Amino acid sequence: MPSAAKPKPAVAAAKVGAVKPKLAVANAGAGAGVVNTKAAVAKAGADVVKPKRTPPAVKPKERWGADVIVDMLHRYGLPYAALNPGASYRGLHDSIVNYGNNMPQMMLCQHEETAVQIAHGYAKASGRPMWRSCTT
Repeated sequence: MPSAAKPKPAVAAAKVGAVKPKLAVANAGAGAGVVNTKAAVAKAGADVVKPKRTPPAVKPKERWGADVIVDMLHRYGLPYAALNPGASYRGLHDSIVNYGNNMPQMMLCQHEETAVQIAHGYAKASGRPMWRSCTT
């Protein structure tokens, strides 16, 4: 009598040699040191590839008005700015730092006259203009 075919054992869901997920450990509160396996499985990124370096920031198509001013300062090649900023210059300051990569370099002045004197002295010494911005 022919022997009946034996059923194959169920194959385990995990592949042999698969990377085991790292366990996440809670580090705050009463449950400090408790392993959270659901979070560990969710965060396990065996198939996630991280870039070797951070990609450069993408400049948006829509821009703030202050970004246009920063572009103009770059085109004129003004390396320094003497500023006496007020509350109305917050957006321009943010655009110089974030959009313009901190160029032109800012010199914060305590008084409007100081900003004018610095810009005037730079122009006389170098023969090149310097941007001066003051609130009124």
